[in-house]
Amino acid sequence: MKCIFIYNPKSGKQQIKKNIDYIEKRLKSKFKEVRIYETKSQQDLIDTAAASCDIYDAIFFSGGDGAFNNIIQGVMQKENRPPLGYIPAGTVCDIGRNIGSSKKIKKALDIMLDGQIIPYDVGLSNGKYFVYTCSTGTFVSTSYQTSSKLKAKFGKFAYYIAGILEFFKPTIKTIEFNHNGKIVKIKTPLLLIINSRSVGGFPVNKRAKINSGKFHIYVIKNSNNRISGAINVIRFYLRGFLGLKLTPVAHCITDTEFKVVSNDDILWCLDGEEGPKNNIEVKYIPNAFKLYINPKMAERFAKK
Repeated sequence: MKCIFIYNPKSGKQQIKKNIDYIEKRLKSKFKEVRIYETKSQQDLIDTAAASCDIYDAIFFSGGDGAFNNIIQGVMQKENRPPLGYIPAGTVCDIGRNIGSSKKIKKALDIMLDGQIIPYDVGLSNGKYFVYTCSTGTFVSTSYQTSSKLKAKFGKFAYYIAGILEFFKPTIKTIEFNHNGKIVKIKTPLLLIINSRSVGGFPVNKRAKINSGKFHIYVIKNSNNRISGAINVIRFYLRGFLGLKLTPVAHCITDTEFKVVSNDDILWCLDGEEGPKNNIEVKYIPNAFKLYINPKMAERFAKK
């Protein structure tokens, strides 16, 4: 059996690069042939993931949520999609939280080598795939507009610093969305279309399953003024963290296809990276790829 391990030498404070010999040794305990590949760019990561589908029995990689998204852009180009294994190495790593993985390299490797393989669903937004979130509004752009130097120095607190600045100038958009054949028009400071338990490091939907067959959509309610709208966004995340009902601050919807139209200029975020602009059509794709995850999490996702 053959596998490839793809990594960004700059991610995770270079911890992956420092431990690359250990990673290779562990992978060789299960795979006869192991290739270690240091990616050169975002497009290189996508292209390498696509090409690897025709060569290897498993594709392993490290990085943040953006790197995971790039891997999926490549893998989804192919009909043959080997199982994936992931070492979280980004600032927040929501996807790592979803699968019960760890930033600790040994624990992540244990899951990659001895974990359970399950199908993982994805979304498709204007021709581009996303693994856990398609979102727009207040605090959303901080994930890709916060400088890499700040993230390297302060970690996820860099996002909080940027978020405080945006709190006093929140994004409020008027949108129309089609749900169950009905057109709903609403002003909102934040719209989340997610297949995830966690967004921005906050467990907003602890009971979510990555293979549930549907999106969870949250349209945060607006208030009388901009600051009140931003407060509702904060209340939304806090209520999710505390496990409280989200309906007092958000319209909660489930669906498999979703359209958003607006006369306002809208910037979308896909898995923490800059996505499409303005109007979108989103479609849910079940069983899109296979992934090694923590066996305890696999048991939970298997329960109906």
